[in-house]
Amino acid sequence: MFAQLVQTLSRLMLLRAGPQDLPAWPLLLHAGVALYLISAMARMLLLNDLLAAFAQGLLGVGVLWAYTRMVLRSRGKPERLTQTLSALLLCGALIGLLMLGPLSTLVPALETAASGGELDPAQAPAGAAWLWLMLALWGLFLAGHIYRHALDASLGMGILVALGYEVVLIAVTTVATFLGGGPG
Repeated sequence: MFAQLVQTLSRLMLLRAGPQDLPAWPLLLHAGVALYLISAMARMLLLNDLLAAFAQGLLGVGVLWAYTRMVLRSRGKPERLTQTLSALLLCGALIGLLMLGPLSTLVPALETAASGGELDPAQAPAGAAWLWLMLALWGLFLAGHIYRHALDASLGMGILVALGYEVVLIAVTTVATFLGGGPG
């Protein structure tokens, strides 16, 4: 059963399966939340303390949950929430873990940019930046693929829905940061 789940998740990551191919198990959804939170925290810990990384990870999970629920309800498909969220969280966690390598290489450049300093091209190796960008685009395309299946829509519409989540997450994070008194 575990091997079949891993195979289905691998097929999903390669755009050869949809969220409907995952079992609608609450336990799988909870595992997805945990793995997504761990992955998000690992990335956030590169630039933030533990509490800030945990808070940002929880915020990401909460916004994804609320946004996906709203989108599915607006299209009359609320019964697809468990499988859609499981797919988004598990795939997002895997993409996030893959991003750790290039992101850790880019940390000096990100810290310099955050402090308003002059960016030295040697601090941001082009290979790491390109790999991070390719993984980010793959993650966006993958989320669009998942939303496409969940909503019975075109891939273009799925990608627009995935971009909508990113916009909402940035807005909510910005407001939360402002209300919290600043970054990390």
